[in-house]
Amino acid sequence: MRVFYINLDHRTDRRDYMEAQFEALGLRAERFRAATPADVTAADLAPVTAEEARRCLTPTEIATSVSHQRVWRRMIEDGHGHALVLEDDCELSPQIPAFLAEFDRQGGASGLVRLETRSRSQILARRASRMVRGVGLHQPYTWEWGSAAYIISADEARRVLGSPHRFRAPVDDMLLSPSSPMRVSSSLLQAVPALAFVPEENVAEGSQPATVRQSDMQDERLRRFKEEKPKVKARKLAREIRRIQRQITDIRRILRDRVFGRTMVVPFARDPAV
Repeated sequence: MRVFYINLDHRTDRRDYMEAQFEALGLRAERFRAATPADVTAADLAPVTAEEARRCLTPTEIATSVSHQRVWRRMIEDGHGHALVLEDDCELSPQIPAFLAEFDRQGGASGLVRLETRSRSQILARRASRMVRGVGLHQPYTWEWGSAAYIISADEARRVLGSPHRFRAPVDDMLLSPSSPMRVSSSLLQAVPALAFVPEENVAEGSQPATVRQSDMQDERLRRFKEEKPKVKARKLAREIRRIQRQITDIRRILRDRVFGRTMVVPFARDPAV
């Protein structure tokens, strides 16, 4: 399987961290240069304009979305049916090489398979839709934010890239949130146990060095929070109202999911398979 990891040029600490893991696991991965706000082009955003994208996202959030979307375009251009996309701050499980080999042998992906956990509670289908080397792939009924490790199919990538809605929310929210117009629940799966782990930035958990856990987006998030203007707050409130309206409209499905799903914190497979 083709493996890409997204990395900013100046984050050599993260590059070293990921490359050391790939070497230890015997995993071939290609570094993909992350976009910055300065090099996002009109072609990256089309048919959305930069002004329209900035109504929903910060410049760094836009660049992050563009980074993922450039990887998808590369995968499609190279003729791959699916690929593993990684961000550069995730701890990888020793089980991931064997999982990827078996995943390919079984025919790959038809949508999006999320491999990570951030130790937050989710509601998942009780039964796995598919088993791969002892890892169950379950349909998620709720969501856990984060797009640091996922397998995406070329068809799913084409669908998202062809939508004018792809800059309405951060990339993980857009792909994973039940309230996102871009999410297709029937083609979204969560790995249990997870094969990648990203801790909270201020939590000393996992193998990541302290510098690796520090995000380039944090300062921008804090600055936006302090400097938010009333019109920005109004847009956020309107977005939240629309989300609640969608949930009310779909209340029967939500109740069904909570009754028939299983609430759990997805564990991380730190140990080799036995």
